[in-house]
Amino acid sequence: MKTQITLSLLFIILIPQLATAQDSNVSFGIKAGADNFKHVKQKDKYGESYDFTTGFGFYVGGFVNTSISDNVKLQFEILYARHQRDEMVPNRILNRHNNPSPLYWTSDPANYQIREHIIQVPIIFQRSLTDKLYLELGPQFEFIVAKNYYILDSYNPRDIIHEKINYDAFDFGGSLGLGYNFNKHVGVTTRYFLGLIERDDQIKSSVFNLGLQYKI
Repeated sequence: MKTQITLSLLFIILIPQLATAQDSNVSFGIKAGADNFKHVKQKDKYGESYDFTTGFGFYVGGFVNTSISDNVKLQFEILYARHQRDEMVPNRILNRHNNPSPLYWTSDPANYQIREHIIQVPIIFQRSLTDKLYLELGPQFEFIVAKNYYILDSYNPRDIIHEKINYDAFDFGGSLGLGYNFNKHVGVTTRYFLGLIERDDQIKSSVFNLGLQYKI
């Protein structure tokens, strides 16, 4: 984990320097949009399958864009995203505030609402297809800064509480998408992100997003 975080921080430090080192066509901007995501089903270490539903979220942030050649650009982004989804978990033990003693054991499947607060760092290469349309491809680093569980239904009133549990705070994957510039300032982008790391011993991220960006 420390190695992954260190490599990510190096990318964060070096890419803006590469961008500002270019002599021409450096631009800055802001962007925002909506996410449609799902965690790919895996089995946990106990052999139990999780029934994940599709969730929705949003993202907002900024970027630096620089030209590498006439048809290729590099865009470095820092985004904040919030994802929310429902999950049905069978026989799940929850811990409160990282306490190793279990809070309770659910004998029946329980419904949870899960919210993740994420810092996303995409490093995207853009290849022009036409004057306004371009292809996007590149790695994406994600730092899950908070993950909150809300128990939606239970026979016991004490179970309807806000919980914090242990989770993997780093994700990495690849992004592929298309962008279209309406003019020199306003554009629209759509991307698909596939997580390559199995987080929390069971899940991989699968995210589709659509948003607008504005070059200053």
